[in-house]
Amino acid sequence: LTAALQPPVAEEGKADGQVCRPKDLLYVLLVANGRIVTLLRPRKHSVHPIDLLLLTNTVMGSRSIKTSGDGEAEVWMPFSMPKFAPQGFVHAYVKFLDPESWTSGNMQGERMTSSELAVIVVTADRDAFPTVSNWISSLVAKPPTSSATPAVEAGKGKVKAKARHE
Repeated sequence: LTAALQPPVAEEGKADGQVCRPKDLLYVLLVANGRIVTLLRPRKHSVHPIDLLLLTNTVMGSRSIKTSGDGEAEVWMPFSMPKFAPQGFVHAYVKFLDPESWTSGNMQGERMTSSELAVIVVTADRDAFPTVSNWISSLVAKPPTSSATPAVEAGKGKVKAKARHE
């Protein structure tokens, strides 16, 4: 997921079926068991802990978002981040992932359900749903690298927060 957030590929990169990263992304989060295991953001954008708490609690605590359909369900919602944009809304794309595909199978304790692993993309563009949906679908379709699984498995234990800058 982290490698896919590099700057958009030029037009000739699209010929090989690669889907480009949307331009106006603010944040991308990978959440496992209610814990943020990956946070990606542009270099010049800070994110306030209150905004992250509101976003993750809204997504992970809402039964209607978690059970919005089958495993392929996607949610697009306006969302207020009071410290980032106190006068308006951003838009959040939410997709719950199959944890079996994103863990190496050696997790200690109970297994995650499909409503405990989610990718959240935050953008200021209200019309970005098709672009973000295609981009995330192309990322999810690829099998994760072995470096992706420890972060997801860490969602079961204590995680040291890391932020990656573009």
